[in-house]
Amino acid sequence: MERFEFIGIANWSLIVLPSICLSLWCSGRLIKRTTKLKMKHNIIILSILVVLGCILFDKKSQIDILNEIINDLGFIIVYIYIPILLLLLWLVMKIKAKKQT
Repeated sequence: MERFEFIGIANWSLIVLPSICLSLWCSGRLIKRTTKLKMKHNIIILSILVVLGCILFDKKSQIDILNEIINDLGFIIVYIYIPILLLLLWLVMKIKAKKQT
């Protein structure tokens, strides 16, 4: 074995590939339900976008910046956006309940 990295990278791809496939499938289903486009076309377009996204980031600093942006976005969605939606839903249901009585 001259190059152990080849075996290591091949094994790592077996670990990462199911997560990528599951994410692509979920994204494709979401697009299919919201836009009524075919799942096959969604997956192809999303796969191309993922490959192009991987090509764009070639430095560690770029990947770190992307991770920071995604972390901030996740924080905003979980701790700000969802509670605001909950409050708005509660408010709308209260208004509808008052109109019915």
